[in-house]
Amino acid sequence: MATYHGRVQINGTLTRGVLHLRKTESDTSAIVADMPDGTELDVTLSSNKEWFSTIYDGKSGYVKAVNIAITEGFPLYRVNVNNGTLNIRKKPSTTAKASFNAAKDRGLYVLETSGNWYLVSCNIGTGWASKSYLVKDPTVKPFDYPTVDEFIERLKDFCGKGWQYKDGYSSSQKYIDCSNYPYVARFSLGEKGATSEYKSISSDEKGTFTHPSQLRVGMEIFQSNPENTSTKDHMGVYAGLVKFKNGETLHAVYQSRAKYNANQQAIYDEETGPNLTEMNSDWDCWAWSKYVQH
Repeated sequence: MATYHGRVQINGTLTRGVLHLRKTESDTSAIVADMPDGTELDVTLSSNKEWFSTIYDGKSGYVKAVNIAITEGFPLYRVNVNNGTLNIRKKPSTTAKASFNAAKDRGLYVLETSGNWYLVSCNIGTGWASKSYLVKDPTVKPFDYPTVDEFIERLKDFCGKGWQYKDGYSSSQKYIDCSNYPYVARFSLGEKGATSEYKSISSDEKGTFTHPSQLRVGMEIFQSNPENTSTKDHMGVYAGLVKFKNGETLHAVYQSRAKYNANQQAIYDEETGPNLTEMNSDWDCWAWSKYVQH
């Protein structure tokens, strides 16, 4: 099998900022070594097509393909879906779980084929995509972390579309909660859970604020739990100054709840689900997601 040169790309699913090198192709296998984010490796696809074998610091083992980015020297293909996103799966099978999603017209590097599937990679990681939804296009922009503009557009795309606020996330039943809302809008990158998301971000990329004028568009913002300020009980994304229907221009936030109360203005008419709303005084913390270019 071919050997590829890639790097460790931790997408918010691991602890302590390291990727485990494991003895065998199993999440429960013994840990041989810990590799920091950005570690460069030569990797070979394993027989089950979900893991790479590799050597790190003289030790042999296995790493999940989804956590390895291989982006140099391979042809680019464009995601060709009518709308929505393309599932990049753990294995070449429609029953395999999706590792991440690639939006329409994003670029993916094709490494090899297996029947009707391509092994694809980008700066998010590596996985399998159906050949039916990829078109060779050397001019396409490679899929990288979303820019602030892309992030905002993705957040907007959930608003006014019949979604409802509910714990967790379901694309089929169209419900979503506060932490899953930006998570899905970031192409399913990062942490889920307001406290987990906030704690996963480095200290120099987060903090507190006293007035919205201290914020920049695209920052994730959080509300501290009034009973325990070390935890966050809600999160959203700062949208800047927005003109509302009554003519007022106010600081606004994309959030999974349409309104907190009858006095809070919202752009979309829906009473539940994601909306662009007027900020209130409960927001007190900010963070730059490490999965959004700013």
